Amino acid sequence: MRVLLALLSPALAVPLAGLLLCDDESACKDDVAFAERVVGKEPAITPIDLFLVLDAGGWSEGGDQRERLTQALFNAKDALDRGKFGALEAAVNDGLTALTLWPGAVQPDDLFTLYFLQGVARVGRGKPGAEYSFRQAASIGDGVVQQLPTDDARFTRVWLDESRKLMVGGKGWIELQGELSGLDIRVDGRTVQSGVRKIGVLPGNHRLTATKPNGIRTWQVDVPVLAERTSRVTPEFTKEGDANWVKQQLGGAMDALQAPLEVTDLLAGWCEQHNVGELELIQVRVERVEHPLAPVDLTEAPATRPAAADGEMMDMGDGVPTTFADAVTQARTDSERAPTDNPRLKVVYFDPKSRQFHADSVIPALVDHPPEHFRIGADVGYASVLGHRHGTFGLGFLGEAGRFGVQLDLGVLRSDAPYNLNVGWVDRQLYHVDVLARWSPLPGRITPFLAFGPEVYIPVAFGGRGQLGVEARFASTWVAQVSGFGAVSTSRLDIPFGWGFGLGVARTY
Repeated sequence: MRVLLALLSPALAVPLAGLLLCDDESACKDDVAFAERVVGKEPAITPIDLFLVLDAGGWSEGGDQRERLTQALFNAKDALDRGKFGALEAAVNDGLTALTLWPGAVQPDDLFTLYFLQGVARVGRGKPGAEYSFRQAASIGDGVVQQLPTDDARFTRVWLDESRKLMVGGKGWIELQGELSGLDIRVDGRTVQSGVRKIGVLPGNHRLTATKPNGIRTWQVDVPVLAERTSRVTPEFTKEGDANWVKQQLGGAMDALQAPLEVTDLLAGWCEQHNVGELELIQVRVERVEHPLAPVDLTEAPATRPAAADGEMMDMGDGVPTTFADAVTQARTDSERAPTDNPRLKVVYFDPKSRQFHADSVIPALVDHPPEHFRIGADVGYASVLGHRHGTFGLGFLGEAGRFGVQLDLGVLRSDAPYNLNVGWVDRQLYHVDVLARWSPLPGRITPFLAFGPEVYIPVAFGGRGQLGVEARFASTWVAQVSGFGAVSTSRLDIPFGWGFGLGVARTY
């Protein structure tokens, strides 16, 4: 089962986005190619695995806290260089908030710097508690001499005193319990070797994280450790943190139009983070077509029938003579043909605001028509051109390439009063031909379009036409449209401006 979602750039507000759930890399490529043939190449199609991997280091609640932490560290170092301890304290607090919201593994140097600068800010502002911040920094550093962010003796002296006190007290331990096979475990950002269950650390609060294969959320806990004491902890993962479980639920949502709260929250949170207004889920399904069997059985040949009769020539309806024996063999072969697997698309939408799934009410659930490259249609309407009022009828041809197309219209206009330009031409009827460049936004059930180009009224005028309209799909291969136009032309009638409107229907191919 494979689910498709088309994904636009998150840099701007995106009205429609999506995701492709596929079995393997080769299946993804085949699904993308098939979907592009049916629904076009805009917006781009992206596998669901990328959607999940975007947050593989831990799920961001309320925004990308990794970037927030990085920015906070930058602001803190800048404030330290300028001697602004109030700004330094504010930046450190912002970094600690980001650290709380982001459960992923953080670089050891970043953790050390954050707590060290917290101690600097407290010393600089004369606030109590600087010794605890410096001890926490030393605990993360595991007693190793760090490259300090400052060499100011006011701060380094306090730091060295607290570091020595911490190391004199001895280490404690974090003991890992439960099933650890395949887990990537880190303590304060440092990787724990596979098979190790007991880690020695200096007393303090230590950040323990774990990820597993196919996991989309990092398990994280802050473990307090005392000297000569062991803190035991068991990594636990919830079902919504497993990519395979999420894929399975999304596949079920294609039919049931509902999913567990954990999945809808995951989708809604991602939409909010990437400024996406709606998700379009398209499922690539394989529909098996069984071929009807038509077995051919022959009775035993009579004893009096010549054996050579099997070689007699006969016509099977294609005008090519064949022998009776070959015809029987071919009929039996045709009856044994294997079933055919045909790909189909199913469209379902997810609204991140209401957290509801809904099916497309206009396009059929299974889209089995070929890609649309050409249309033929007809329209009727009303026009006022060259100073006369006309009823109109026309035929239209449209060649499409994504959002753009070339439109050719051939039509006849019947005037309310006869034209009388000269002795040789008195008539109520005009013919017109226009060739328009046409543009429409991203394809949808209902979409506007704009067209413009040259136009000829035979035999009296030449000019240009601009057309604005809306089209709506009411079947898999049928489109209805309503449009209005404005025209300007040069003619012997000296009436350059015209306008009109029309209703049309077209068949797509």
